[in-house]
Amino acid sequence: MGRLGVPLEGSERGERGLIGTRGEVPFAHKSPKKPILQPINPGEIVLGYELWQTMKLTVGDTVTLMGKDFTVKKCHSQRGTKDDISAWVPLATAQTLLKLPGKINTIYELECSCALADLGKVREEIVGVLPETQVKEFGTIALARAEARKKAAAKGKADIAQATQNGLQAVAEERASRADLREERERFGAILLPLVVVACVMWVALMSYLNVLARRQEIGILRALGVRARVITHLFVLRAGLTGLLGGVIGGLVSIAMGGLQAGPTVLIAVVASAPIVGIAAGWPPAVFAGLQDPAEILQKE
Repeated sequence: MGRLGVPLEGSERGERGLIGTRGEVPFAHKSPKKPILQPINPGEIVLGYELWQTMKLTVGDTVTLMGKDFTVKKCHSQRGTKDDISAWVPLATAQTLLKLPGKINTIYELECSCALADLGKVREEIVGVLPETQVKEFGTIALARAEARKKAAAKGKADIAQATQNGLQAVAEERASRADLREERERFGAILLPLVVVACVMWVALMSYLNVLARRQEIGILRALGVRARVITHLFVLRAGLTGLLGGVIGGLVSIAMGGLQAGPTVLIAVVASAPIVGIAAGWPPAVFAGLQDPAEILQKE
């Protein structure tokens, strides 16, 4: 975008600027979008905040500048820069008024997110052709918004990447924590399970022995009627096995209710199946003792 800008001596507010601008020339795209900076039509003028405020002008009013009448196209809001005391007219008009035909003193490159938006490269190429030309970067509100969107997008991507990394780290920590907890449970189970099995064996053996003592009279009568000792032993062994099976089933149901299936159905079936074997092993000595009882001695004491 080429323009010609010169200071104008004026009112009590001091120096004011006249800027002739051609507008944006978007040559870098095959299908250029709407220009970010619209050109000014011949016979029109754009006023800075201080100018239209001081002269009480508004859009559509007519103002005379250097002997030529212009229609106010736009009145800029306050920017807090030298733009507030500047007026913009078409470049050709400014060159005619200032008697500087074909002259420009500034070329503005509009910053964009394209491959050609390299100010250093543009400056090098233009200065090589026009050594006395100033090459400046011109930022507009639209460009500032585009830059803000670009920064926001970059920050959003960085935040997403950071959140993803934090999420993956949290998942890894959770997995490690679960693995540690599982390992701790396995160690605890390796110690507790043998103790539980020993306690169960002792309890079943004690219950079987007390049952034998409670049924001595029945054992004596059966033996007196000719029932063999082996049959008596088998009855008590069967009772111990059924007791173990019942305990295993009840324990399996309780384990399922408390989430015991996490160990897998195979382990649960193995525990239930081994419970009768434990019961038989625990009840075998009292059953043998019951079969060896002398019926005469039992009936004599009773």
